[in-house]
Amino acid sequence: MDQNEALYRKRVAQKIEEVRTSGGAELHLPFYALTSLPESLGQLTQLQVLDLSNGGLTSLPESLGQLTQLQVLDLSNNNLTVLPESLGQLAQLKTLNIRGNALTSLPESLSQLTLLSWLDLSGNPLTVIPESLGRLTQLYGLGLDGKQTLPGLAASQATVVFEISLDQLDKEAQRLAEQAIEDARRSDGTGLDLSFSRLTSLPESLGRLTQLGKLDLRGNRLMPLPQSLSQLTQLSYLDLSFNLLKELPEWLCQLKQLQVLDLSQNLLMALPKSLGQLTRLRELRLSDNALTALPESLGQLTQLERLDLGSNALVTLPESLGQLAQLAVLRLSFNDLTSLPESLGQLAQLTHLNLFRNDLKSLPESLGRLTQLKVLELANNGLKSLPESLGQLTQLSYLDLSFNHLKSLPESLGQLMQLKTLNICGNALTSLPESLGRLTQLPELYLDDNPLHPDLAEAYKKGTAAVLAYLRELPPERS
Repeated sequence: MDQNEALYRKRVAQKIEEVRTSGGAELHLPFYALTSLPESLGQLTQLQVLDLSNGGLTSLPESLGQLTQLQVLDLSNNNLTVLPESLGQLAQLKTLNIRGNALTSLPESLSQLTLLSWLDLSGNPLTVIPESLGRLTQLYGLGLDGKQTLPGLAASQATVVFEISLDQLDKEAQRLAEQAIEDARRSDGTGLDLSFSRLTSLPESLGRLTQLGKLDLRGNRLMPLPQSLSQLTQLSYLDLSFNLLKELPEWLCQLKQLQVLDLSQNLLMALPKSLGQLTRLRELRLSDNALTALPESLGQLTQLERLDLGSNALVTLPESLGQLAQLAVLRLSFNDLTSLPESLGQLAQLTHLNLFRNDLKSLPESLGRLTQLKVLELANNGLKSLPESLGQLTQLSYLDLSFNHLKSLPESLGQLMQLKTLNICGNALTSLPESLGRLTQLPELYLDDNPLHPDLAEAYKKGTAAVLAYLRELPPERS
């Protein structure tokens, strides 16, 4: 397994776990160069939308059939030669896109998808469509490419039967993009939406829209960005998420008016130093890439209010992070961080800090200086102790310390009078600090999966109020 595939596998496993724990209804994994998927995909039984398009899949796990709530499944542009019989178990499926694969036949179980209304089979070497598909009485749209015969489908059964090749789709995508650019030029429009347009490149004419303020290019297949984009010097909003970008050009720094830049769900492994010249940026989204490090120039983005670096491969953070004086939201979940810089304590405006699922063993004392912090997520790390300074976070309302290696908690936690949720499940706690008994307004306390003292465990069965009362009544050494 090469390094890239190993990285993709890790990211896919992280995404599956993230959706599983959050109970999410959608999972988007386009452009992931994997030949197969883990069986754990079948655990996402609440999933309604699954996008696996534009990857390198040659097979699908049988566990796919466990996703019985799935309504939309996009498998387009992979290398699939067969589909699992378990596909027929997706009784709620309404849209199935298997365009652009290497399928020579379809499973009979496909006829069990009685709610299916849209089926795209184009771009496959299919010669015959199974007669059993005639049972799909709800089918409205059927995509073919002219080579298939339809023994089981009357011409009137599918209201829309469309024949199209992949080359035609690409050419049509370019034509529509050029038309949209021309329309925007004639109308002096300040916004242009080319999202999910199947674009592999951008027309050079885009550079003529010099007054453009907002450009949405998400969900395409862009790899290099054209130099002409640098002429859009009035852009304040640029969305390049869900593309195939492996690097950013140095000329990106010429877009001096940018306030929102979305680069999430790409293939970026590094950022250019020139990124620090985008000094008007207020929001920077870099989640779901392959970043292993950040440039020190990041600290020059002093107007930044939101920074999303989740689901990368970061091991360390630059000290310059502390210069982001306006930062309110910082997401660093699903990385490989082993430590945090002391400069983190300089983020005086920070209200949300997400460090879920890293490899942190300890926290800096400077964390206590984040006095505006309201949400702190530290679950699924390797924390063995907490700094006393944590008690200085007097605005904190949500604290998640679950699934670490904590054997004790600092007495200073009793100073968090605004706390509404404290999750310390899955640690090694036998007792709690007596000071927690002072948090009489705490409505949610989670202690599951800890080796609690029997008396404390009995109190926990009765609820949070009983635990707090227990702590107030016992001497410190028994808490």
